[in-house]
Amino acid sequence: MIKDVLVHLDGTEGDDWRIANMEPIAKACEAHVTGLFLNRLAPGTMPIEAGYVGAQFLEQILEQAREEGDRIEKDLAERLTRLNLPCEIRRIDAFSDEIPEAGALEARVSDLCVVLRPYTQDGAQRWLGLVEGILFGSGRGLLIAPEKKPARSTIEHVLIAWDAGREAARALAEAMPVLRQARDVTILVIDPDDDGPKQQTSARLVQFLERHGVNARIVHAHSDGNKVSDLLIEETEKRDADLLVMGGYGHARFREWILGGVTRDLLHFSPVPLLLAH
Repeated sequence: MIKDVLVHLDGTEGDDWRIANMEPIAKACEAHVTGLFLNRLAPGTMPIEAGYVGAQFLEQILEQAREEGDRIEKDLAERLTRLNLPCEIRRIDAFSDEIPEAGALEARVSDLCVVLRPYTQDGAQRWLGLVEGILFGSGRGLLIAPEKKPARSTIEHVLIAWDAGREAARALAEAMPVLRQARDVTILVIDPDDDGPKQQTSARLVQFLERHGVNARIVHAHSDGNKVSDLLIEETEKRDADLLVMGGYGHARFREWILGGVTRDLLHFSPVPLLLAH
């Protein structure tokens, strides 16, 4: 069961979408809600030649950030209390380069973390480092909330993107409490390999879910040379799914993560919340 939900909050209008997508899961599971407020401080480096004056200026910036953080923290605490769920605010004052690891550490002691889509509608990035840090560094499930789309009061239909890979298996395990409460669960297999290992594993997956109290059905789709991400979006909309569960893919390079193409596309364009795990 999901008993501890972590939701990233920053005092912007994006909190509306984070909370709206978190609330149905938290209330259905009667979970404790922790609002993670990462109060971003100024960059932690100053030129050596800046000297005493530069150090004073930096301290003023830090003090302003802390005071603004006090205001936001108070507003967030008042907002969470209106959910009628056990809740708390966890505030961390951190420099930008500390945020990904701070988020991952907090997510490791939660059942599920909820964040906002890290790309705006015009393609700009926001909190991308945090999302990558939690996805690749926490070992937990990550719910990505879209913006500008009303969240449904309950999650009725879940679509699982299944490729029999390790990441898909991790996402499935993290989504299990949500799957048990859903009315419909569809396993989507793209470009099935007839009687190969991928197809055989998919058939056993239905039996595995049945043993966990989840009734699911398999559907097949063919990419026919088109982008897999486009097909996932099409199937999600066609089947009126409330949630898409899939593995989060990426590659590490010099301690920085580079998102895989399908993961990156879905983080831009998924029409419904994504539940990812790596």
